[in-house]
Amino acid sequence: MKSSPVKHNEYVNGTRDLIPRTKDFVRLVKLWKYRSGAPITSLYLELRAAKYLREHQPFAMMLDLTGFFSWLNAIELAGLNDPSRFDGRRITAAGDSLLPLARLYSERAASRADQARSAYLASDYLGAQLHLQQLISP
Repeated sequence: MKSSPVKHNEYVNGTRDLIPRTKDFVRLVKLWKYRSGAPITSLYLELRAAKYLREHQPFAMMLDLTGFFSWLNAIELAGLNDPSRFDGRRITAAGDSLLPLARLYSERAASRADQARSAYLASDYLGAQLHLQQLISP
């Protein structure tokens, strides 16, 4: 399978040019993946996060974190066409056997992020922090 880390990085950096905190957002999403053990490829999450931010401006970390996980859940971790347009391949979130488990992780993340957002909007910043900790370090 062809891949081009340089082209993929250019796509994410292009998003960073539009939204300066893109890299922070991508790192947070990947931190969730590693700490939760979600069987979703890093490349998929990185490109989906960049695509999400391009389509949902302006950027607000708390709201976009919830929005991102809700969106991943709503699209059921559907494969995406390579947004870097390197070779037009389809990038999948996980192999067929792991996709149901990956969706479960995505659903759980969406729920926890929504709880954090709700607490944040209710000015319960300690509650929001606790929910974010549960999201990132389950």
